[in-house]
Amino acid sequence: MKSTPSLLPEPRSYFGTAIMVGAITALPFAILWSWLFAAMQGLSFGQVLPLGLGGGVFFGLFFGLTMAFFLKGKTADIDYSDKKGFVARLNVAMSQLGYNPASQSEDFLTYKPSFQAGLAAGRISVQLHEDHAIIVGPRTYVKKLVHRLARD
Repeated sequence: MKSTPSLLPEPRSYFGTAIMVGAITALPFAILWSWLFAAMQGLSFGQVLPLGLGGGVFFGLFFGLTMAFFLKGKTADIDYSDKKGFVARLNVAMSQLGYNPASQSEDFLTYKPSFQAGLAAGRISVQLHEDHAIIVGPRTYVKKLVHRLARD
């Protein structure tokens, strides 16, 4: 592991990810559940909404805590000898994982997830140095990427 400073942000923690995912899913779940329950029971939406909001908070908390295990951030450091060859292998590996290039400069690459990778996959950023790269992104995908790059 190199001690070169990185301009990449620190990856989000487990609880930070859980709160983000839970907050994003709670309200849509509450509204959808309330609407479906009201339609099935013949009640008005306003009567059911308070119960749906409570259920949405519970669902968001449960879903966020579960999905955070897979989506929390991770940082990896990979050594290479040929920068150009590494970037070529990186582009192929990212494509295989369902990621598309989002932005690229001489020493900083960003990849965004396609629908194939998943809606909540999150971006992966790569900062290139002289002989190593620092990768930051969702834990599951960074682990898969490191595994693919180690195979080649």
